[in-house]
Amino acid sequence: MRQTPLAVTGWVAALWAATAAAQAVSPTTLREAARSGRTHLFEQYYQAGLGRLAGGDAARALLLFETASAVAPNVPELQYQVALSRLLSDFAKRELALPPIRKALAADPRNPVYRIIDAMADPALSLPGADGGLYLTPAGVALVTEAARDLGSAREAYNAKYFAPVLATLEPTGIAELPKRLPGLATKLGTRQPVTLPRVAEPQNIGRLLMVSVTDATLRPYEEAFVERLLDGGVADDSVIGGDLAAR
Repeated sequence: MRQTPLAVTGWVAALWAATAAAQAVSPTTLREAARSGRTHLFEQYYQAGLGRLAGGDAARALLLFETASAVAPNVPELQYQVALSRLLSDFAKRELALPPIRKALAADPRNPVYRIIDAMADPALSLPGADGGLYLTPAGVALVTEAARDLGSAREAYNAKYFAPVLATLEPTGIAELPKRLPGLATKLGTRQPVTLPRVAEPQNIGRLLMVSVTDATLRPYEEAFVERLLDGGVADDSVIGGDLAAR
C-alpha cells in the first residue's frame, strides 16, 4: 500500500534549513513566499495528519484536520478527515462525526467512503452489539452494500479497496430491525485495533485504509490563509511543519 509522504521538499526545505540555523523566520518573508506560490505548508500539514492517521494515532490526527478544515471549510475531503478521525479516536462518541460527514456528503453524496463513515457514525444506521459486532439497520445495510461495490472507484481513497474484505464479512443476524452485522467491527473501532486482511502480511489501521488524499491544487488557494493562521499561533501542533517560528 502507498505510504504517506511527509518530507519537506524544494524551496520549503531550504527555508526550514535556514530556519534551523538562524532560529527565526521573518513573517514578512514567509508571507511573501506564500503569496508567490513558493510554499506548500498547508499541503505538508495535511500530509502530516495523514501520517498520524496511517500510524493509528487518530486523536493527534484530529487536531491537524480540525485546523485544516477551519482554514478551508469548503473542501469536503477535510470535513471527511475530521469525521473519520473523530470516529476512530472515540467510537463511544461516534455521533460527533455526523456534522462533518454530513457536510462532506452534501458536497459529494455518492462518495463511497463518505457513506461508509456515515453508516458507522449514525445510530439510525448502525448499533454496536454486545458481541462486538456492528449491527446494521435495513437502511444501513443498503448503504454499506452499495458503497462497498463502489470502493474501487474512489480514487482519492487509494487504500479503500483493501477495506472491501472487511465489508464482505457482512452476515445475517435473523433480527428484523438489525438484519445484518459486521462481526467484530465495533470492537475494533472502539479499541482502535487494526484489521487483518487477506494476502496482507501485517494488520492495517482502519484510518490508513479509509483516509483520502487532497491535491496540492485543491489546497493551494488556502495557503496564504494557512500561513497567516500559522503566524498568529492558531495552528494546532505546528511542530509537524518543522523549524522554529521564533520571529512570530
